[in-house]
Amino acid sequence: MSHQPEVNRAERAEHLPEGAEQQGGISKDTPVVAKPQVAEGKAASAMSEKSHATPQDTRPLSLTPQERARMNARAAKGLVNLVLAQSAMLLIAALASWLVAGGYAALSALAGGLIYLIPSSFAALHMLVKIYSQANAGALTFFWTQALKIGGTLALLALVVRFAGTYLVWPALLVGLVVVLKGYVLLLVLNKLR
Repeated sequence: MSHQPEVNRAERAEHLPEGAEQQGGISKDTPVVAKPQVAEGKAASAMSEKSHATPQDTRPLSLTPQERARMNARAAKGLVNLVLAQSAMLLIAALASWLVAGGYAALSALAGGLIYLIPSSFAALHMLVKIYSQANAGALTFFWTQALKIGGTLALLALVVRFAGTYLVWPALLVGLVVVLKGYVLLLVLNKLR
């Protein structure tokens, strides 16, 4: 067995944290309370505020029945407004397609928009049922709703492509789809006008 020189032990002892002692070349640490490091800037103050959370700050949020009802009504109104905005955008896209390229383009734009609007409406309806049935709609419910919405959109797209055949005007279909996907932009514009 090799015996460590006395110099190396003294050198190691200098690098031990406060409260640690060395016995036989192996350090035995006693619990040391770490001092928070001071960082610079606004991020540092935000980080330090989070690190000094009291037990009262970490308890779950409890809402009164009136607050819960207000939040549910606001969420339901938002879902309904989103579906209405998507429908309005779809009608505008179909009308514009009809004016620019004719009847088949208008029908293609309408089909493209309905490809997304139908699953989106069912997802909104599902969320409304969850809201008003007082069921806890967690992140997993939201994930499955979104997955079904995407799956429904892909299935409807395949059906439209299969049955429309040569009558389908692809640019109009894509315009209708994108316009409905971005229907929330209309809500943002209307909220800024108020």
